[in-house]
Amino acid sequence: MPPTWTALIVLAIAAAGFVLARARARNAAQREGRRLHSLAHYYGWTAAIYAAGPALLLLAMWLVAQPAVTRSLTSPVLQAEAAEGAVPSLMMADVQRLAAGLDAA
Repeated sequence: MPPTWTALIVLAIAAAGFVLARARARNAAQREGRRLHSLAHYYGWTAAIYAAGPALLLLAMWLVAQPAVTRSLTSPVLQAEAAEGAVPSLMMADVQRLAAGLDAA
């Protein structure tokens, strides 16, 4: 799944968390007949940050580390199975294109 889709899904979950937490805070205040100690949208932002923050941080860390992880996992296999005369850097470029979802033509 492309990182953009993943980020959009995470942001949609965060938006749903915002709406649900804000509504829950308002309903709790009305039901109990007392005031909230914070504004209702603060509860919503807290839920959105808790939902999106760790996921987006993990996604950003993976996007930074992914090329190095791919290279370290595939280099030994490519060197062991490479035919004589094959250039490992060209084979690695094919692997990176495949990982990016492009054709290895």
